[in-house]
Amino acid sequence: MDYSTEIDMGVIEPLLEQYGLTPEILALFGGAIVMIVFVILILAIVMYVLGAIGLSSLAKTKGYANTWVAWIPVANNYLLGKTAFDNANFGWAYLAATIASWFLLIPGKTTIMAILGFVVFFFLFKRFSKQYVVMTVLNVITFGFLSSFFMFGIRKNEEITVGVKEEVKEETKEPEE
Repeated sequence: MDYSTEIDMGVIEPLLEQYGLTPEILALFGGAIVMIVFVILILAIVMYVLGAIGLSSLAKTKGYANTWVAWIPVANNYLLGKTAFDNANFGWAYLAATIASWFLLIPGKTTIMAILGFVVFFFLFKRFSKQYVVMTVLNVITFGFLSSFFMFGIRKNEEITVGVKEEVKEETKEPEE
């Protein structure tokens, strides 16, 4: 039995001629697609590495153990949620929501998960940068593309403890007489 495949060029040649496509143009187009895929792959690897370095460093700043979890796909969502909210329960909830979103057939789940992700990054940026509003807006505009770069950029920042913690400290001070 002959399993070789031969393309009937009698059908394809008129279409190619109609649109002015030569084999050279098709080869050029194919090469461009290969290059685009290659660039996207390299960019994805760079983003993953920068994000993991950034998240691991931010978790170390918080004093968390097992910061190597930042390098494990999907599991790093636990560390991301825990670091953003300083709460292990939220880390587990964010990880569970991520995994559940793969299996649940809910209309709009992609939008819901994107919004949840932007909220998590908002609180992470707020915890480690005074420019958190700008970072969040740019993160949303770029559909999360910049989140890894921002985490890497703020990896050496100290935690910002402005807000509720300071207000509580001021209320507990005794008035001066």
